[in-house]
Amino acid sequence: MSDASTDYGFDVNEAKNQLRQRLRAERAKVNDPERLSAAIFERLTSQPEYNEAGTVLFFVGVRSEVQTRVEMIAQAASGAVRVVVPYCSENRLKLVQFKDEADLIVGKYGIPEPRHELRDDARLHVLPEEVDLVLLPGLGFDRRGNRLGYGAGYYDRLVPQLRTDCLKVALAYDCQIVDRIPAMDHDERVDWIVTPTQLIRCE
Repeated sequence: MSDASTDYGFDVNEAKNQLRQRLRAERAKVNDPERLSAAIFERLTSQPEYNEAGTVLFFVGVRSEVQTRVEMIAQAASGAVRVVVPYCSENRLKLVQFKDEADLIVGKYGIPEPRHELRDDARLHVLPEEVDLVLLPGLGFDRRGNRLGYGAGYYDRLVPQLRTDCLKVALAYDCQIVDRIPAMDHDERVDWIVTPTQLIRCE
């Protein structure tokens, strides 16, 4: 693994933290996030790759993130796709099948997670290798697919457990697309970035 300062000539972790602060502030200023989130979902669901996916892992949007909780997850779960949502367990993400919004309670970091009785039901457990398409949150992205997360590394630990043909899709507002995200060897890239105005197929 590269040293944090070797490849860039500066401390990558410090650069990430500064960029996190800037992008968090810019995302918080987004006007009409409900309309923009709906536009993102419409663009995503118009793609054949989404419609051909049998199992889709959704993140549950909170605060100023793309609003997936009602606009996307519940709508997807009402169709043919098997919808999966994550929860935190022992510093890792575990996956459970989602049926409707009543399945969720407020969990770690204030993020809605599956109720405990659902986590205890082995019939609802989903293994990472069963996922065909994963939707990823983040603070910023570049066109090479580099992703700036929140620093806890949950998705960086999950993504290597997915199949190599699992499509990794970031959902973002246009203000979250930047020229360059500082990245290190262990940082996982995305394949697509979907915004209200564009679908970026990463280089």
